[in-house]
Amino acid sequence: MLRTIRMAWGTPGCVLLLGGNFVVALGTTAVLPYLAVYLSGEQRFSQVMIAIAISVRFWAQQSLMLPGGWCSDRLGPVRALRLGLAVRALAY
Repeated sequence: MLRTIRMAWGTPGCVLLLGGNFVVALGTTAVLPYLAVYLSGEQRFSQVMIAIAISVRFWAQQSLMLPGGWCSDRLGPVRALRLGLAVRALAY
């Protein structure tokens, strides 16, 4: 683990990228409870609709890694990235 940390500190931009990824993940996770309260209180969504919306968001963000790797092998990295961005945009 120390070797990995040293390599990250020695690679230009790696710490910035990892730190940004951490902040995005933390911010997204912290916002979800407030989103659920807002959707149920202000927007009058049912709990089922809120669960579906949050599940679709998590599914699009987290569980498409393996299919994304398969698409990258078959279609090429640029097409797979475009397809992944389109799926995430639709999920949001």
